[in-house]
Amino acid sequence: MARFKIGDTIRQLRLGQLYRKGTVVKGPFNVEGIDHYHVDWTWEAEPHKGKFADIFSGPQIVADLNSKKYTIA
Repeated sequence: MARFKIGDTIRQLRLGQLYRKGTVVKGPFNVEGIDHYHVDWTWEAEPHKGKFADIFSGPQIVADLNSKKYTIA
């Protein structure tokens, strides 16, 4: 069962520290047993800069899969 639904605010932690916050705009999409969401990030600790910054603008797909480095809450 999905942890998040459209309109929920989620946080992404990086090594236990708040890395970015955003709102779920689509999802969940279940791919091989893992829920994925489109998230519109509204705050980032380290915004992307440079010539590739436009790649990271707009909603991004996030997997509800914890790792040693990143956690979704």
